[in-house]
Amino acid sequence: MQKLFAESLWDFLFTLLLFTIFLCLLPRRASRWMGGVAVGLFALISFVEAFLHQRFRMDYDPTMFSLLAETNAQESSEFLSLTFRSPVFWQTLWPYLLIVAVVPALHYLYKRVRPREWPRLVRHVAALLCVAGILALTITQIVPWCQRRGKMLDYLAMSQSGQVERVSVRPYYSSPLRLMYSLKYWGLMQQEVNTFAENTVKALTSSIAEDSSPSLTGEGWQGGVASPDGERLGSGQAPSIILVIGESYNKHHAHLYGYDRPTTPNMDKMLRQGSLISFTDVVTPWNITSQVFKWMLSTESIDSGRSWADGVLWPALFRRAGWDVSFITNQYTPSPRQNKIDLSGSFFLNSQPLDSLAFSHRNVRKYQYDEDLLAELDGLSPSGLAGRPSLLILHLIGQHMDARLRVPAMWRKWTAADYASRTDLSEKERQTLADYDNATLYNDHVISLLTRRFSAQDALIIYLSDHGEEVYDFGQKLYGRNHVQTPNSATVRSEYEVPFIVWGSPTYRRLHPEQWQRIRQAAERPFMTDDLCHFLFGLTALPTSFYQPARDPLSPRYDAARPRLLKGKYKPLPVRAAYGTLPPLPLQGGE
Repeated sequence: MQKLFAESLWDFLFTLLLFTIFLCLLPRRASRWMGGVAVGLFALISFVEAFLHQRFRMDYDPTMFSLLAETNAQESSEFLSLTFRSPVFWQTLWPYLLIVAVVPALHYLYKRVRPREWPRLVRHVAALLCVAGILALTITQIVPWCQRRGKMLDYLAMSQSGQVERVSVRPYYSSPLRLMYSLKYWGLMQQEVNTFAENTVKALTSSIAEDSSPSLTGEGWQGGVASPDGERLGSGQAPSIILVIGESYNKHHAHLYGYDRPTTPNMDKMLRQGSLISFTDVVTPWNITSQVFKWMLSTESIDSGRSWADGVLWPALFRRAGWDVSFITNQYTPSPRQNKIDLSGSFFLNSQPLDSLAFSHRNVRKYQYDEDLLAELDGLSPSGLAGRPSLLILHLIGQHMDARLRVPAMWRKWTAADYASRTDLSEKERQTLADYDNATLYNDHVISLLTRRFSAQDALIIYLSDHGEEVYDFGQKLYGRNHVQTPNSATVRSEYEVPFIVWGSPTYRRLHPEQWQRIRQAAERPFMTDDLCHFLFGLTALPTSFYQPARDPLSPRYDAARPRLLKGKYKPLPVRAAYGTLPPLPLQGGE
């Protein structure tokens, strides 16, 4: 923190020096006018942020501008009225008024001092000190200052929100810089969400005009699931599809995928009983939740060369087809109190008209533990009500760091002492490893509770994680995620390979045996989660022109050779490849 403060202080002083030199080069009248405007704007921008921080604990960030965009004229007028009557406003204002009074006083004192009348030696010493200070400041700060301004120019030239998400906020230490940063960030988000919304509305409008079947007009479910030749299977009952999106799940810490600790006892039992199928070769396109959500919930695929915003929000297609679609999340609730990370992932989900087009039910509250989040399901309509099928998207907090905070005390089975064999780790690191495994064990418990809830229904649960997590595996002493430009194979194993499991209720397996067999046969096929919508379209035989059988692992026309690009650039090595030397991944294209 002290280093960051020192960097910011010196950067500010050098910026002030350059601005002063610039003003000295201007005519006196222009110099006074420009200097006064600059100081006034700086003071105003700083004052507004200071008030927001004191009153709402909010600084300049994209969330603030998202809130402003949703405010109408009446709300703005009421807000200003309350602001001027707020004691916090005047408490924040008086230091600025004091500065305004002090500056003229200092200028008056400077005039009275009359440096020209000082002794010659004093004047020479003062001049030498000033020159030495300016030279020292210039020599030490010119290179880092230019580097920081170059990065800021690169930031302003960015054209996608995914690029700005990975920009460090450290260089934006002052109110004007934070304002610039936030406006750029928010502007890109608005541009993308507008494109995404326009595409979605257009797709829904086109589907109404082109297909007037009952399944599109919401008059009832027209059958079960799809067969290989496109015909529907099943008894015509309304099924429940539950899509569970986990968080930061390293599949190599799941006993289900070969880990040496019993972290998945419930899923292991389901696998033995034949009610669960685990896919062995599934990767995610990104190791950033917000990026994963954009691609996972868009009909666009990352290898198309287009943006995720060029696609359509596919849950809206399900809702247009008569499905009851709910989104229950333990991270992306539609709340004004969001941090930058939450906003990055949820800005398109919480925006209108996308929210109302896609979801019939949303939760507004977060929970410390995922088990408590399941209580939100009590308010949902039961599956099959009035013949309507249901799609439930359940977004967990999972093993999100700090993993210890995700686990109730009763589920903390392992401690650092149980990892004594990991002599390469410190005591603290061994405890972190224990906490992560405990969170994985607890996640298995949450999944089991979900299967019990739907065991009596015609239900299918699909579980996958947004991305994985580094937990001191494969020779890498890292907990969290590695955002290097070129990930090595160990990073891919930990962060990009994800669990993908499908559980079928007894009723589902009895009514749809052919479909269940197709899912089992697809378990060994390579798959990427940005094509999730095609898996669901084929699974449910949803009437939509966006369905591409070549991207659906359940289809006989599936293209297993489809390039699965990590970060839009890198091809992952096959899951069964040797990881001995941990080479960098090959680039796709010319980079």
